[in-house]
Amino acid sequence: MRPRPAIVILALSALLVVVACSGKSQSETATASPQASTAKSSIAGSTGSQGWYSSEQAAQGAALFKQKCAVCHGAKLQGGAGPSLVGNQFFLRYRGKPLSALWSTIHTEMPLTAPSTLSSAQSLALVAFILQQNGFPAGPSPIIGHYDITRIVPASAPGAPTSANAAANAKAVPMVVKQPSTSVPSQQELDSADSDANNWLAYGKGYRGARYSALSDITVANVSHIKPICSVELSPEGSFEAGPVAYNGALYVTTTNGTFAIDGRTCAKIWSYQYDATDIAAGANNKGVAIGGGRVIRGTTDGHLIALDIKTGDLLWDRKIMDSSTGASAMSAPLIWHDLVFMGVAGGDVGVRGEVAAYRVTDGTKVWSFSTIPMESETGAKTWKSSAAASHGGGGVWTYFTLDPKTGTIFAPVGNPGPDFNNTVRPGANLFTTGIVALDASSGKLRWSYQTEPNDDHDWDATGSAEFDLAGGKGILAATSKDGLVHLVDLTNGKLLTKTATTTIANADAPMTTAGTHYCPGVTGGSEWNGAAWYPVAHLVYVNSVDWCVTVKLTALANITNITATTKVETGSAAFGGGIPIPDPMTKAYGWTTAIDPATGDTRWHIRMATPMVAAVTPTAGGLVFTGDLNGNLFALDATSGKILYRYDTKNAIAGGVITYRAGGAQRVAVAAGNTSFVAWKVTGKPTIFIFSL
Repeated sequence: MRPRPAIVILALSALLVVVACSGKSQSETATASPQASTAKSSIAGSTGSQGWYSSEQAAQGAALFKQKCAVCHGAKLQGGAGPSLVGNQFFLRYRGKPLSALWSTIHTEMPLTAPSTLSSAQSLALVAFILQQNGFPAGPSPIIGHYDITRIVPASAPGAPTSANAAANAKAVPMVVKQPSTSVPSQQELDSADSDANNWLAYGKGYRGARYSALSDITVANVSHIKPICSVELSPEGSFEAGPVAYNGALYVTTTNGTFAIDGRTCAKIWSYQYDATDIAAGANNKGVAIGGGRVIRGTTDGHLIALDIKTGDLLWDRKIMDSSTGASAMSAPLIWHDLVFMGVAGGDVGVRGEVAAYRVTDGTKVWSFSTIPMESETGAKTWKSSAAASHGGGGVWTYFTLDPKTGTIFAPVGNPGPDFNNTVRPGANLFTTGIVALDASSGKLRWSYQTEPNDDHDWDATGSAEFDLAGGKGILAATSKDGLVHLVDLTNGKLLTKTATTTIANADAPMTTAGTHYCPGVTGGSEWNGAAWYPVAHLVYVNSVDWCVTVKLTALANITNITATTKVETGSAAFGGGIPIPDPMTKAYGWTTAIDPATGDTRWHIRMATPMVAAVTPTAGGLVFTGDLNGNLFALDATSGKILYRYDTKNAIAGGVITYRAGGAQRVAVAAGNTSFVAWKVTGKPTIFIFSL
């Protein structure tokens, strides 16, 4: 999600960035440098004491890395918008491969916005610096090619204890399954979560995802008196897009690799669990947890699903559910319903075939799966007029789920088809991409689907859904999308009722060209991963949106007209159909918070904000709408007029959940602030939970 850099942006966060936000699939071994000898030298695999590079060369690489690569991978190579390039993650990617695998990615695909502009010497210096940071010894000579570039990367740094990579090299052992120490929250509590004023039990509060809270301690009259009562920093700089949940006064929230239970009154950590990826980490963010039956369940960057004890944080089970070496990751916020937990497969922008699947809550075994890219005899396959084109993936599922408990229907937002910007190679509607799929929650069978953008070539993923009932009981689903529209559809059959624009829309139907196409909203535009909210008091739908345009220029890949099953279109810039998206300057980016009358589709109010608006929106019975911006401001708006009644600067970009719950006898508001997005939003901060109250 991927959690997208810069240029490549959020929904591309599943893109496997190898150096400075590369789109290279980490399962590939790049070809050797033109300087490399094709003959296999006996020295190639040596890890002797002669050294791997010179200190001077590594110093040159350090300066280059700071200038061109640190924005994605972090100053210490720890990862951020791109994956970590040190430690276990480095060796998982490159052990057993020649240095040419790393060199070729750097030299041919970097920097992301200007690939192939580094000289051979610069690319080799970056290789030297990365080796240095991973404990490889320096020697008297720099890397100059020939046998140097064909040397095989070992399983650990020369001379390092092998135990450092024991987890990565260990043989598979039977999975241990433990039982939780408690059984709460119960299914009955989950069923009533949408109306439960005290708790916030799922990403969108309850199964329906409407985000409305009946708490009314904090009102239009007294909101100016709220203040932050505590905060807790969860991790160093990194992605923080998660939506916290709250149960019996405790908060449960995730960072990219951490899971935390926090006292909802004092911000004290009750427990924490740090996940150490044992497979290649793909997506660099996480949207949150599901809680139920004594378990806290989440996905991981390396395609695992794990369950923790809600009381103690102890690991109950760890199940690998997808192949992260292809670019797949489990970044969605899962959802628990009876004995099932639902999770999506993200990574469509690097050729992964998207999927919605259900697993047993008790041990993570798969029960059913639904592919968002139908093939062969599957329903929807004929909408891919080139069957070979469907084999190149897309349709990533990377945000969150909602569920209609009355009918047992689960709704999943689905991302764009691949390649992103070149739809000439994949004619047809391309079901089930860029839209909503409604599935039988027990079996995974399709009930209906709705595409917000058939045959999408603008990278306009569907991002969320919220369910509510109009007067008279008619069920509505509000589908949000990066296309800048709120699509209101019939909950029972997916038929479109109204579409309402919430941001600037221009050149929406313009084809991508080699000369370049400028359109709005861009690939980070429209509504992002937090979706819409419903306010039953005034019968209004609220949504945040981004106003930021982009220019996409196709390359020679646009000339491909007969894609085949062996055509590699899913790696690097080719993952975007031969084009790299270049957003307008950040000075032209801002956002909107909008209120819509769902009975007519008319806009009730439309407030321009200073930054792109990607944080969650939360209406309450106190007549307020809580949200936040990328400058770090928490806002309380008047629900009927949109007037800003309260503002507090957390000094940390807000891109995650904003929830409200009761703890210690008082209404609290918790904010997930501190999202770091070096390139996509050009914001930084340390993932931090702030709690506010009167």
